Amino acid sequence: MIKEGLEYLIEIGRAIRPYRETVDGVEYADSQLQVINPPRPESLGFSRLQGFVDFVLLERERLDRAGVLIYVASPWKVCFGSTLDLHYRDREVYAVATSDKSHAFKFGEFMAPEQFVISAQTLIANYDNDADLARLLALVGNVGAEQIATNTDDGISQTVAVKAGITLVKRREIDNPFHLRPFRTFAEIKQPESPFILRARQTNESAVPTLALFECDNGAWEIDAIAAIADWLKAKITDIPILA
Repeated sequence: MIKEGLEYLIEIGRAIRPYRETVDGVEYADSQLQVINPPRPESLGFSRLQGFVDFVLLERERLDRAGVLIYVASPWKVCFGSTLDLHYRDREVYAVATSDKSHAFKFGEFMAPEQFVISAQTLIANYDNDADLARLLALVGNVGAEQIATNTDDGISQTVAVKAGITLVKRREIDNPFHLRPFRTFAEIKQPESPFILRARQTNESAVPTLALFECDNGAWEIDAIAAIADWLKAKITDIPILA
């Protein structure tokens, strides 16, 4: 009975305080300890780089500039935070700029010609009358059905007879790749250029032809985008380290 009581007290002691043992110079414990960090505010979020920069310039007078940095985590995310806290072994993040990817061109997704043209005109940047973008729009704007019968519409029901086929006016070939600059990172940055492959497809003889763009640079554009973001930030913030 006494032995069982002592074992019970030992178990209670272990539950309150971890059991520690050193084996071959390495210390082990039978439970995990959690560090209690000091209270910190939630990171301030921005969707524009300019707003992010304005905040950094405002806060840098209050913070120790030797203890802060900016790092470009991806083409869609930039962070402003502290250097490593040697006591707590972590970093505090003061602000984060995040680019919205929800409105980007849907690469690899086949679309009807009209939808494709609208997406290309609204979601691909046109700097200095981009020649490849003009070539793409001229080509896909003439993709259509082999023959479309007369449409009839009495206001209640509609009858459409279509004989569809993948047809380019004058049988023009698709000359891939197209070097384009889609909106894929922050709007303040000149969008990086990369090559794309255009493909046309029809599911059956009566289907309307569809078109899709496929990325073919294996994500190399992301390196250019990160470098462009860092250069843009360095032109506006000169006294805080910017890592990319």
